Amino acid sequence: MVTLSAVNVPMTLALTISIVFWSWILGRLLNELLRKRSDYQQLAHWVFLPGNRLNRWIGLGIFKWIVVHTFFRYLNQKLTLPGRPSREALEAVREEMVYSEISHLIGFGLVGVAVLVNVLCFEHPALTWSLLVTNVFMNLYPALLQQQNKRRLIAALSATKA
Repeated sequence: MVTLSAVNVPMTLALTISIVFWSWILGRLLNELLRKRSDYQQLAHWVFLPGNRLNRWIGLGIFKWIVVHTFFRYLNQKLTLPGRPSREALEAVREEMVYSEISHLIGFGLVGVAVLVNVLCFEHPALTWSLLVTNVFMNLYPALLQQQNKRRLIAALSATKA
């Protein structure tokens, strides 16, 4: 059993950030492999939180405000729309949104595996909690925000008719 001391806290935070960062990279790579499969479109239409009620309850609006008003808004420039976007521009943004959402969900699962390994093998509670909290805010909430935006985008697409 590995014990935690005050000296290990900076290392725990560095390891947490590193694991979450690598989950983003691996999530994108695994998503590229999934994209080639014929059933990828089923994932693209998957809505796991259908309404806004739960989103409000978990504070997704606050997270959205943070993303819009901080440096996070510069992370994926492909998700921005011009003033009056065409249907093609909306569909391109939807594709990128789905790609980003699935990448974050894969990353969330990968960090979840890292948490499970940590709990079962290392029993390092500070790392477990820092991974859980960071994973929720850096992988799960972005995926939920993509879901929310995707629902709005689908409504806009249906209003513009092909």
